[in-house]
Amino acid sequence: MIKSMTGYGSAKGNAAGFEISIELKSVNNRYLETAVRMPRSFLFAEEAVKNTVQRHISRGKVDVFVNINAVSVDDVKVSINEPLLRGYLEAVKKVSEEYGLSNDLTALSAVRFPDVLLVERNELDAEAISAGICSVLEEALRDFDAMREREGEKLKDDVLTRLNIIDSYVSRVEAEAP
Repeated sequence: MIKSMTGYGSAKGNAAGFEISIELKSVNNRYLETAVRMPRSFLFAEEAVKNTVQRHISRGKVDVFVNINAVSVDDVKVSINEPLLRGYLEAVKKVSEEYGLSNDLTALSAVRFPDVLLVERNELDAEAISAGICSVLEEALRDFDAMREREGEKLKDDVLTRLNIIDSYVSRVEAEAP
């Protein structure tokens, strides 16, 4: 079966509490060159993505775009850096008293001071997330391969049509050659 060197595939799925969306495209290239674009905090899965692509594609320049969004907020914890907040509040009170300024500090303005709110992510299960990404990638690769096969059929039909035209010209030349 003839397959085109160029192609596009996409897939979406959920895994390990994340919504995963993958798109991949390829263009002709002598060797396999895979570029993976994904959020920095998930770069631990890059090698698994490249290995999955390599099992399906032997040549071409392949770009893989991975988007990952948290489905729930359970993986994030927000806490207050209380010693730092107390320091800010004391400094604001001192400025207010020493310079005769009104202290119109609100809770919202207090938490806007740098580093007062601490955002911590729960530890990610790298293995489960990598497996989930690869599972969605497998689906995108099937979509990609189907497109390459459809395009390959079009290329085959085009080549056969051109061969038939050439064959008819050869037959005409052979008939008129004597």
